[in-house]
Order: sequence, then structure tokens, then C-alpha cells
Amino acid sequence: MGIKKFFFGKGIKTNSVIKDINYSDISEINKYLDFEEKDSLIILKKTLAKDERIYGLGENVKGINKRGSSFKSFNLDDPVITEDRRNLYASHNFLIFSNKLSVFALFIDTPKVVDYDLGFTHLDRVEIKIENGFDLYIIESNDIMPELEVTRKFREIIGESYIAPLFAFGVAQSRWGYKTKEDLLDVINGFNDKDLPLDMLFFDIDCLDEFKDFTFNDTFYKDGEIDLSFFKETREKGIHLVPIVDAGVKVKDGYFLYDELIKNGGAVKDKDGKEFIVGVWPGDSILPDFLSKEGHDIFGAGYKKYLDLGLDAFWNDMNEPALFYGKDNLLSFGKFLKNIDYDHFDHHDFEHVRDKVYEMKNYLNDYKSMWHKYNLDNDDRFVNHYDVHNMYGYMMARSASDYFEKYNKDNNLNKKYLLFSRSSMIGSHRYAGIWTGDNAAYWDHLLLNIKMMPSLNMCGYLYSGADIGGFGHNSSPDLLLRWMAFGIFTPLFRNHTCNWVRPKDYHLMDEIDDIRNLLSIRYLILPYLYSEYIKGVYNNTLLFTPLSFLYPDDERTVEIEDELIFGSSILLAPVYKQNANGRMVYLPEDAIEVRVKSANDYSLKKLSKGDHYIKVCLNEVVFFVLQGGIVPILDIDYKVKNIKALDFNKIKFINNGYKYNKYELFYEYDNTVKSKIISVK
Repeated sequence: MGIKKFFFGKGIKTNSVIKDINYSDISEINKYLDFEEKDSLIILKKTLAKDERIYGLGENVKGINKRGSSFKSFNLDDPVITEDRRNLYASHNFLIFSNKLSVFALFIDTPKVVDYDLGFTHLDRVEIKIENGFDLYIIESNDIMPELEVTRKFREIIGESYIAPLFAFGVAQSRWGYKTKEDLLDVINGFNDKDLPLDMLFFDIDCLDEFKDFTFNDTFYKDGEIDLSFFKETREKGIHLVPIVDAGVKVKDGYFLYDELIKNGGAVKDKDGKEFIVGVWPGDSILPDFLSKEGHDIFGAGYKKYLDLGLDAFWNDMNEPALFYGKDNLLSFGKFLKNIDYDHFDHHDFEHVRDKVYEMKNYLNDYKSMWHKYNLDNDDRFVNHYDVHNMYGYMMARSASDYFEKYNKDNNLNKKYLLFSRSSMIGSHRYAGIWTGDNAAYWDHLLLNIKMMPSLNMCGYLYSGADIGGFGHNSSPDLLLRWMAFGIFTPLFRNHTCNWVRPKDYHLMDEIDDIRNLLSIRYLILPYLYSEYIKGVYNNTLLFTPLSFLYPDDERTVEIEDELIFGSSILLAPVYKQNANGRMVYLPEDAIEVRVKSANDYSLKKLSKGDHYIKVCLNEVVFFVLQGGIVPILDIDYKVKNIKALDFNKIKFINNGYKYNKYELFYEYDNTVKSKIISVK
């Protein structure tokens, strides 16, 4: 199989790898890496060839090639995403080392901190530091496209990626700032009035009762009972309401989820066996122990409150887990403030207070003070949270997914559910998709979104995407339009904004005709997108592929990171610079330029291999169909309101004039995945 597994001490069982692979003799590792043991650390070392590139690490900053940078696997809630960040909301310990003479991949199977120096200190040297107690997998290939081959082999051993329902590929509107049922109705009516399609409407924590999971505030009630008509009418319109589900559970007697977790010992504890109290949005909160059977089952069953209302889509948040404070640390800080000599307060005292406030959030000692009862997978023991930190969001997704399966069985259903998460670790890709966290309305973050997609796919995350237009800061109209032009190709296509910046909801923008055009193009390419997504799941292939993976003999492609191969037939070259009327595009082969102005207005133009300057207006999308490629598109009415109204039998094809016989299109009806062969003559 070309996969070797090495033992570095007994570690935490992660279930990231689901295939049994025998251990190889440790001496065989020397073919790929040097290693040394220092104190409790294992240090993996490698000398890099001059032309060597390093791919992978899933959700992270920098380019597709990670050489020359340093990273850290430790899931962190911090929205300040700059080029020097070493860790984001997820930890994906998969790397590919590629040079002309050899290509191999490695996967470090651990939920603990991993420290990567990938040529950052010395450009020709790699050092990776891991606490002892993990399995290391080495995957090699002699294939003509070795990067794709090692990725496919890796994806085979970690298990099939999550399959989202078809509606999850529609148009999604979200904002942290919707507070009432009336706010949601205003969005629905606003989209309808502007002839905009809407498939999913997300609501954030303000629509909950005191920020409590699986609740609604009193605006969703009528005569003391939940307003069932609101959910029924929304569902009949084909709009899926998507509530947020946070990891922190409010400390409040009488709140069903808190009571059940306390009663059954299903919360994270301190060293003395008491529930560890933290502060997040609800104030004092407990954290469900997703590694325990009790916490896993109780929290998962909480989704029943929403499922019984007909809701079938959810986003898990704050599950790194994010901590605003640990209660003991907060109380200690209060005592510290009381003992300050305010009569002789100087700038040193101010800096000391400021630093203590800043350090309180996601305080490392709080994580080290929390304990889990890990009895979910026949691995009954108590483990320190710090040692399993990166698993937390993964296990929250599993808790939800396992309950969805139970709910279907109990209610004789065969239904798919949308589930995606902010925090993740390899393994959670089987249960949920992810979004890339709290990005900002920066042009650099649009480019980062483009570069991150292949790395996510390598790690099994196919259903993914970024907040269109940026979550934080004020988005300019041109940034929103350019981001939409790329986002229509990502499986998750969600406009989401934080509550302290100006709204960029589609229906509130002045550029409504341009936005309507771009949204219609999303439906136009949906058959291709969904088909390539499903094939990526079943065949362990990438939805977004770096050019160098497919054109290994073309040295130009090694340095191109702002163009991607999308599926099997399309080359994407998004415009990501402000005030740019177009961009230079390198075509590694002859192709067809497809210029789309709306769902029923597109043109084709043959282009030769090489460099081209391509003009792209703000209200159009340009992509390129490669040789032998075929792209099915929908023949749709301009005013289609959502996926529910689409007829997948109305298929047209864009092709480049080369010969082909058939195209396999996957699509979904009645919540089951089916396939249809469409012959084209």
C-alpha cells in the first residue's frame, strides 16, 4: 500500500485513522527522516533539497507551499489573522515533501501540540517537535502525479469525507446581529423583494435565550409556546434555518442541558472532580465532556430540540474550546485588583493590569487545569485537557453526527443534515465540514481563502469555505463582489458578518443587479460543483488542486498559487486585488475561456497555452475549461429563488470541442445520493 506506521510511545486514541496498519521497524524511518528523543519530546528532522516544496497542514496561513514558515498545532480562538500567525482554529498534521527525486507524505496522529519549523530558522532544514506518545505514518508514491497519489492513500486510511445535503450548496445569508424572529423575516422578505435566491438563513447567539444552546429567545414564541408556524412556513419556502450551537453551556439550574450534564457527570472537571467553570458568551459556563460517553450522549441529544422543529442544519462554534476566562483565574484577578496601590499607580502598573486581562482569554493554565473522563472508545481513563485539546471540536462534531444517526433510526428517517464546525482535527472530516473561522474584510484574506482550499482538501475537508466578504471589519462592495466570484465555486457559500461592522447582507447592497447575476451563476455551475464534490468524496480526490500536482513537468506551475484546478475540468484564476480590471493568467495547456455574465448569458473563446491578460468585470465570472473537460450547467430561469426550485434534468454542457463520451453526474433527491449517466453526443 506504500504506507508505513511507526510507534513513538502509547498516546491518546484519536480514531483519526480507521484502517489497521501494522507497525514498521523504527529503523525504516531513516529513509525519510532523522529523529531524536530529547526529554519528553520527539524531534523529527529533515534536510531539504533546493527544489523541495512542503504542502499540507490544512487550515493555516501562508501559501500552498509552506516552506520557509513555522506553524503550531494548537486550536486557538483568535480573529486577528495575520501572516505571522502560527495556528488558527484547526490542527491538521498532514504534510507532503516534494522534490524532483522523491515525494512522500507524513501524518502525525496526535491531539497534542505539534511545533513545525519548516525551513523557518534554516531554509534547508525541517524540525518538527512532538511530545512522545503518537503514531507516525509515512506515505510514499512512485506515481507520475505523486502528490495526488499520496493524498489519495492518506484519505483512504482516514475514512470517507462528510457528505453534505444538496441544499447546503445553496445561497447562505448570515450575520451576527440578527436578534429576533422579525429580523429573520426582514431578511427573507428583503431577498424576496430584490428577487434574490436564498437557501439557508443562519442565526447567531442573539437569537438564543440568554445564549443557551438549543433555545430561542421570546420573540420566537406566541402565547407562551414556540411559534411552529414560523418554522413551517420558512421550510415550505425552501429556506433552511441554521442555528448556532456553542460549546459553552450556561450555568443555570433549571436549564435542561446544564442539569443533565451535572446530574450525569458529563462535564469537564478540575483536578478535584468538580465541574470546571469558564466564561464564554452565556457568562459562567461548563464545558461538555465530549470524550466521555455521558457528555457525548447528553449534548448530542440536545439537538433533538431543534430537529423536532424540522431544522436540519447546524453550525458548531466556540469549540476550540474558546475561553474568555477560567472562573478561578477571574477571582484571582479580582483579588489582584483589590491589592493595587492606586494612589501610586504608574504606567508599569497599568501594563501589568492590561497584560493580565489579555492573558485571561484562552489562558494556557486553564486548559492544563481541565480533565476529561475518556471512556467513549474503550479507552477508560482520565486525561488532561491539554493533551487532547485539539480533539475537542472534533468530538463535538461526532457527538452531533452520532445523534443525527440515532434520531433518523428512532423516527424511521433517511435524512441528511448539514453540520460544519469552526474547530477541527483530522477525523472530524468524517462527521462535518468546516468554515475557516473569523476572517476579516481584507483583500489578503481573499487570497488566503484561495490558497487554503487545496490544503483543506488534502486533509479530507471537502465541504468547506470562508465567510464571503470577510467576517470582521467593513467590506467594500468590490471586495464582496470579487469574493463572491470565487466563493460560488466553494461548497460552503455563506455571507457572514460580525455585529459591529456595517451590514453586507446581499439584499442591503446597492450593487443588487451585480449580486443577483453572481448568485444566479452559483446555480448555473451547481451540477458540476456537486458532482465533483461527490466524486472527490468517493474517489479520495481533491476538489481544488494546485497546478503543480497535475502538471509536474511544467516548472512554471510550481510557483503559481493564485490559480487552482477546480474539479476535473476547470481552471480558476480569481481576481483578488482591489481596483484591478483583470489579471494575468497562465494556462498550462490550450483551454476554453468561459465568460459568464448571468445564468443565461455566457460566451466561449479558445485560448492557447501560455500567458494571457484576462479582463474581468465586477459583475461577471471567468473560468477556463481544460482539454477533454466537460462542464454541465443548468438551464435555469433568471429568477429561480432557491435549490428547491431547480430541475436537474435541464442540463446544458460547456465543452472545449474535444471528444468525449459521457459524464457522470451525481445529484440528490429525497435525501439520498444517486448517480445518473448523461451521454453527450
